[in-house]
Amino acid sequence: LKDVVSGFLGLVNQIPRDEMAVKGLEGKREEVLGATGQIWKTCDRMNKVAQMGIVGVAVEKVDGYHALVKDAVEELEAWDPDEEEEEGSLFGSSSGSGASNNEVGKKINGDVIGRAHQEQSESEPPALEGLQIKDMHAVKEGALKILKLIRMLYPALRKRRVSTFPPFDKTSALDAQASEDRTAVLDQLLRYLQGFSDETDEVAGALYGGDVKEVGRRLESLKKMAEGCVGEVRKGWKGQEDEFSAWSEKWVDRLKEAGL
Repeated sequence: LKDVVSGFLGLVNQIPRDEMAVKGLEGKREEVLGATGQIWKTCDRMNKVAQMGIVGVAVEKVDGYHALVKDAVEELEAWDPDEEEEEGSLFGSSSGSGASNNEVGKKINGDVIGRAHQEQSESEPPALEGLQIKDMHAVKEGALKILKLIRMLYPALRKRRVSTFPPFDKTSALDAQASEDRTAVLDQLLRYLQGFSDETDEVAGALYGGDVKEVGRRLESLKKMAEGCVGEVRKGWKGQEDEFSAWSEKWVDRLKEAGL
């Protein structure tokens, strides 16, 4: 709703107020189209919420992020460092490292990840240069242990937290505030789940690019993010301990033990 109001005000500000303003309107064509597009986009999202409900939209988002993580893990499982050693690179020459990451990255955010790794490969040599292939296999297996734990988190959060999100209660100001607070937590949870997907993609890109240091850095970032996420929603929406609370503690212990 905030986006709709903001876009509408932006559009209203472009309406000419007199004959002189009309003459200068042509130079603001892009601004008008941008504001109009934002309004339509946000209205479409609001219409979707009206049809599916907050929980329905949230579940759809979780499933989408989960699918991306599953795809990334499956691709890593199928990736053989031995083939990369034989061919020089699984995806071609050293400059092809960025192109390979484009293939992974376009699932989420176009070629941003691909460009980032391409710039990195152009500015410094691969971190794995001179190492044995068995070392790369060990890095891959260590990364997969963590990524599989992240993948495991999606269905648990979907079932125990997202799907159980309570309906809005406006019977009193206190209840309304509680509903708003829970909505903020749900929104943050979705950001975490998207972040897991993005960071998983970065880990995959670093592995394909042969940058062990970057793989380790990204995995540590992912682990800290996951611990923060689980900590925020460890208890149920009414503050109660439940099955997820006990399960999450064991899950965090496993995550802490996993590493390269």
